[in-house]
Amino acid sequence: MGSSSGLLKGRVRQGLGALAVVAVVSLTVFGCASPGQAGQPTLWSPWLQDQQEAPKPFEVRVSVNPRGSIKPVNRLLLGQNIDWAQGSDDLLNQDTLEFSQSVMEDVFSLNPTVLRYPGGLQAAFYDWSQGTGPMEERGEGLHAQTHANRKIMFGTWELLRLCQRVGAEPLITVNIITGTDQGAAQWVNYTNKGNLKDEAGSPLPEVKYWELGSEPYLISGEHALDAAAYARKANRFIEAMRTEDPDIQIGIPLRSEKLGARKNTNPYKNYDETVLKNLTARFDFVSVHNAYFPMLQRDEKPNMDDLYRATMAATLAVADDLDLTRRKIEKAFPDRKIPFAVTEYNALFSLGQETDRLIATPAGALYVADLLRLFAERDDILLASYWTLSDDWFFGALDKNGMKRPAYDVLRMYSSLLYGEYIPLAIETPKFSSPAAASVPAYKNIPRVVGLATRDGQWVRILLINKDPAQPAGITIENIDSRQWIAFEEWTTEDVWGNEPFNHLNGRLMETQGTVEFQIDPHSMMLLRYELPEPT
Repeated sequence: MGSSSGLLKGRVRQGLGALAVVAVVSLTVFGCASPGQAGQPTLWSPWLQDQQEAPKPFEVRVSVNPRGSIKPVNRLLLGQNIDWAQGSDDLLNQDTLEFSQSVMEDVFSLNPTVLRYPGGLQAAFYDWSQGTGPMEERGEGLHAQTHANRKIMFGTWELLRLCQRVGAEPLITVNIITGTDQGAAQWVNYTNKGNLKDEAGSPLPEVKYWELGSEPYLISGEHALDAAAYARKANRFIEAMRTEDPDIQIGIPLRSEKLGARKNTNPYKNYDETVLKNLTARFDFVSVHNAYFPMLQRDEKPNMDDLYRATMAATLAVADDLDLTRRKIEKAFPDRKIPFAVTEYNALFSLGQETDRLIATPAGALYVADLLRLFAERDDILLASYWTLSDDWFFGALDKNGMKRPAYDVLRMYSSLLYGEYIPLAIETPKFSSPAAASVPAYKNIPRVVGLATRDGQWVRILLINKDPAQPAGITIENIDSRQWIAFEEWTTEDVWGNEPFNHLNGRLMETQGTVEFQIDPHSMMLLRYELPEPT
């Protein structure tokens, strides 16, 4: 792809009151075409289906209270998943047994705050004790997908060393399926009382967060655990683990029987209620994996316009399930406020079909951006971990060659946004309706533009996401109160269903009398950053 620098065209709105002037400092456009030219988005807006000319922007008014305050930012939303196999998907160079320098540079840019290990289904068959000690003395682990035994090169020490390097909290999923309560307790002892050191003799971080299995309700065959059996086993695990360290926080996974319009997502009837009823040992959070959307129904042939709208509405289905699960928890434990840990999330369109690749598209990444906005707005999310950091089919933020996928830009952008505290942001935007499609029910009155704002010291950051598939948003932001110049970054794309990275634009906007006006391209997101003047 080529790159060019120059004046930013078509971004300034005139005749709408105060004139917003754009002065581009470091605008870089990668393969970018203007709306209406060759290479325009392959999806046409549901509001403009009969229009054959370049779409005009719809009007959005935004008001920010830069000196207001809602709540502190929760940076634990910036977690990632890694696993033990293949050097944690090549984070560890298998020849040198050192962290891959090129991959680590991209990991540092993401600045993950939680690293969950040993990796989803892998946890159901993982014996942590085989991944300790000198490399030549280590044993093998059973790979959950290939069913082959592999040497464990990325063990607990490597996890803690990686957490130390990037400043992340480790989150360990214990093997409650084929493991034992004493084995889990010994793992707690090893990490938190084992006096583990790095190569220079500095102490490695202890493990505060522990999870009792990953989706145990989906394990079938001889290792299947119904709800009551899981609760009995969980009670033993919790008691044994707290004997080693009473200060750890322990989570139990729950799953509704229906997610959105998708039925039979848990084979056990009343699973959540039964687990909660039979848990006598104290736990600290509930793990959920309820955000894999839009997920096509079996053999469904999608209308791509309907599928896009369903993807942009899917966070409503996630919110509905969080609210449903919250009611179950409050009924079982009315005197406690138990938070959620979303220990896996990503876009998911299908499994084993041609549409699998849509996970790694800008559309999938925009869903991730909207999902993180939902998590940030809620008061009951302890942490969230994206599935997954690298080289995991179409899921990885980095592919097997270390190339950045569209979701990488979303995660890096949120890492720069989530500092300080959330501040009030009011958005007046047109709405849209989404038909029932894939596993997403029909919804009405969905905002076409959503956003989030933070303040860290004197620095204000505003994220805006334009969900419209083809129509730009004409934005007016009031009450800016800046030192005149406002820096922006925009992530946009010509093909929302393609597998190319976002086009990345940088520039500056000028505030006039507390107002700034500009456009956001279709299916794009923009981050603005400016410094407040000192209070007078």
